[in-house]
Amino acid sequence: MKRWLLAAAVAFLALGLALAAAIFFTHPSSPDRFGHSPLRKALDVAWAKYDRRNISEKVKAPHGAAGSTRVVFIPRGTELKDLVRLLKEADLIGDDKALYAYLRHLRPELARFQAGEYELPRGKSALELMDILGDKAQQYQKKYRVTIREGLRIDEAAKEAAALELVQDKAAFAAAFERLARSPETARQLGVQADSLEGYLYPSTYEFRKPFPGAPEEAARAVIHTMVEQWRKLFTRDIEEKAKAMGLDRRQLMTLASIIEKESGVSSERGKIASVFHNRLKKGMKLQTDPTIIYSLLLAGKWDGDIRKEHFTFDHPYNTYMIKGLPPGPIASPSIDAIRAAAAPEKTPYLFFVAKGDASGEHNFCPDEECHMRMVEKYVAAQRKK
Repeated sequence: MKRWLLAAAVAFLALGLALAAAIFFTHPSSPDRFGHSPLRKALDVAWAKYDRRNISEKVKAPHGAAGSTRVVFIPRGTELKDLVRLLKEADLIGDDKALYAYLRHLRPELARFQAGEYELPRGKSALELMDILGDKAQQYQKKYRVTIREGLRIDEAAKEAAALELVQDKAAFAAAFERLARSPETARQLGVQADSLEGYLYPSTYEFRKPFPGAPEEAARAVIHTMVEQWRKLFTRDIEEKAKAMGLDRRQLMTLASIIEKESGVSSERGKIASVFHNRLKKGMKLQTDPTIIYSLLLAGKWDGDIRKEHFTFDHPYNTYMIKGLPPGPIASPSIDAIRAAAAPEKTPYLFFVAKGDASGEHNFCPDEECHMRMVEKYVAAQRKK
C-alpha cells in the first residue's frame, strides 16, 4: 500500500514540475505550430508520459472487423491531427486522442505518412496503420488503371487515356493530350528527338494514384510523361545497337516499327514482315504499305474510311507508294515486339506479303512478283466467298 502511495506521489510531483516549468519558462500566449499554447502542450506531454502504458495499449490494440477496407484520402499538407481525425472518421481507429498523444509526445519518429488515396484494412491496430501509411504506402494506395492499345495514333491514344477514372473533364483532357503530344516543345522537354511524340507514347496498361492533377493540361502532361518514360525503359541499348547494325537510327527504327505494327496484329509474323521491308529498302524498292496511305490522308484531312485507286498516287511525304525509303516519322505507337522485329528481322528472301483473308489475321509471303500476284488472286477469291 505504501509503495502505491509513493508511486502516485512521485507521478503527481512530476506533473506539477512539468506544469511549473512550462509556466515559468514560456509565455502562455505564444502558441506552437499546432495552435497549442505552451501550457496546453505541457499538459499534453505530462498526461502522455503519466498514462504511457494505457496509451500504448490502445494504439497497439486492433480495431474493427478484419476482412473489410475503408478508402481514405490524405491530401498533401495534411498534419498529424488531421490524419488522426480522418482515421477516426473512417472507423479505422478507436481512440484518436491516444494515437495523437502517442505519436506527438511518446514516439514522434513513427508519425510518418504519405499523401494519397488508400484502401486501408480494418482489424489493424493504429500503429499498424501508421506503418502502412509510411513504409508500405505504395502497396495500399488505391490504383486507377487505363489501357492504351498497341498501334494507336496520338488522337486515338488521347481518347483512350481520357477513360482514366481520375480524369475529370475528359473532352478537355483529350484535347490537351493531343495538343501536347503533337508539340515539338513537349518532345524536346521529354528528350525525344522528333517533331512530335507520334510513335513514342508506349502502349500498355498504366496505373495512376491520387493526388492527381485536376487541371486537364497538367493531367495530360502527367500521363504523357509516364508513357514516354515507359517507352524509354523498353528501348534498350541492345535494341539501338541492333538497329544501327541494320543501318537505322532511332527515328527510322520507330518509324519502321510503327508500320510493322499497323500491318499485322499477329506477333509471330512481325519478324517476317520486318524482313520484307528491310529487303525492299536494301533493293531500293518502295515500301508500298497501305497504312501509310491512310496516315497521309488523315494528315491531309481527306480520309473517309476507304482506300481508293487514286489514293495510291496521292502525293504526300508519308505515302510510301509515292516515296522511296521510310516516311518522315512513325505513323502510330508500336509494341515492343514490333520494335524488336524492326531492329532484328528474320532472314528471308521475301519481298511481298498479302493477307490470307481469313479469321487468322495472318499473311502469305512471297519472294517475287509472280508469287505475289497468285497470292493476291487467292485473297480476292477468299473475299468473294464471304
